[in-house]
Amino acid sequence: MWDIDIVIDGLAVHYNARELHLTFTQGKWNYEDWGYPIVPSAGTGVELWAWLRKDGKLDKNWKSLTNALAGLFCASLNFIDDTITVQPKLSFRPEGSYNASELFDNAELRSGSLPHENVCTENLTPWIKLLPCKSRSGIASLLNGHKLYDSNFHSMSIHVRPFQQLEILQTVSTVVDPVRVSGKRDWSLSQIFGRQLSNACPLAEESNLEIILPENGDYKINPEANSDNNNIITRRTPDDEKIAVMVKKEEE
Repeated sequence: MWDIDIVIDGLAVHYNARELHLTFTQGKWNYEDWGYPIVPSAGTGVELWAWLRKDGKLDKNWKSLTNALAGLFCASLNFIDDTITVQPKLSFRPEGSYNASELFDNAELRSGSLPHENVCTENLTPWIKLLPCKSRSGIASLLNGHKLYDSNFHSMSIHVRPFQQLEILQTVSTVVDPVRVSGKRDWSLSQIFGRQLSNACPLAEESNLEIILPENGDYKINPEANSDNNNIITRRTPDDEKIAVMVKKEEE
């Protein structure tokens, strides 16, 4: 999460979008085996919804916004036309920091999805370019398109909403089965993503990598947690899950 990206900020202002949410998803979330997703995702394909200011150009702005995002993310969002645009009444509630009643009086919701859209590296590349450090450092340096799109599930989102000025939140979630990939339960970040996690992003105050640990104790962390020689600690979450946390700071 970071302050304002010029491109996204420009789109939101130019097309009078109070907030917008765009998600690309490949695969289907398996609730029975994986539980609930850590971050919200969407159905397979691409989904876009936005709150737009009420004016005489609202529908024109919606169409122009889909066209602009189609060009930015190399996706078929321009095919979200009047026939598949909807105005939900109970879902897609506003998430920004503003007076909700004022929003409902001055903005309208538009939503559309393309469930048959193929999600690929052409969508991932422009998404990465919106990050402050791109893929050169930080957790984003692990984002290897060939590995991500070989996973059981993959979803990436960008959320733009008013918070102070404007907040841009980018999330990516993936489900990888190491047994399917290597035939072993052992795994490492370099094995899963094909890349090493080296430096933190210089623009990040702090980067945390959290791993939920098995409860049966039949595992080993390498490097060892709670050691004076590294920055990995173990603790319990509010949901009583045991996790290992690696903290990487910019000066490292």
